Amino acid sequence: MNKATQSLALSQFPCMSPLPIWKAMMNNMPVFPLPTFLLPQGITRLKIFEPRYLTLIKIATKHNGFAIVLNELLGQQTMTASWVEIINFDASEHGILIVDVKCKGLISLTSSYQSDDQLLWANYTPLSHWHALVDNPATKFLSQLLQKLFAQNNELFKLYDNQFIDTPNWVMSRWLELLPIDAQHKRCFFEPESDQQAQLFLADLLAEKNNHE
Repeated sequence: MNKATQSLALSQFPCMSPLPIWKAMMNNMPVFPLPTFLLPQGITRLKIFEPRYLTLIKIATKHNGFAIVLNELLGQQTMTASWVEIINFDASEHGILIVDVKCKGLISLTSSYQSDDQLLWANYTPLSHWHALVDNPATKFLSQLLQKLFAQNNELFKLYDNQFIDTPNWVMSRWLELLPIDAQHKRCFFEPESDQQAQLFLADLLAEKNNHE
């Protein structure tokens, strides 16, 4: 979406607060608490209608994106979050802003506070995640199952722009996002050394599920 189209879509939401330029500093970022677990290169679709989050989207389009933090982590002194950028948005017929965001990395949030418009802000520091994993029989099995799921779910495939990236990191990350696993368990896989744990967990879980189908 080009800047002219973005401006047209955003202009339909006059309730947005004026852009607080002074807050969008290099180490300061608006935060969106959600029950959404997102790892690098993951994409999700958001429906935005609250004025404070419409303001967040306006800030994100002009600066460094924003952070998505799991609801369960709110209130902690240090929170791991997904750093996302907006890749597409449009206005629905019902006056709701539909926004697609993509995770470009993980970050650590500290010193969080609420601004006058009730928008959450925090300082952020980039974090590393898994190193590049090597394909093996377990990851190939996970890839085959995920490709099958993508083929059966057209909306999911379209969300990823009809692209399937057949690498262990990408495949395992998408499974962890998509599976209905408790957030308290999912958050363990934010850790940079959790790749082997994730591989074993997913292989066991999906092999059992596949055997019962």
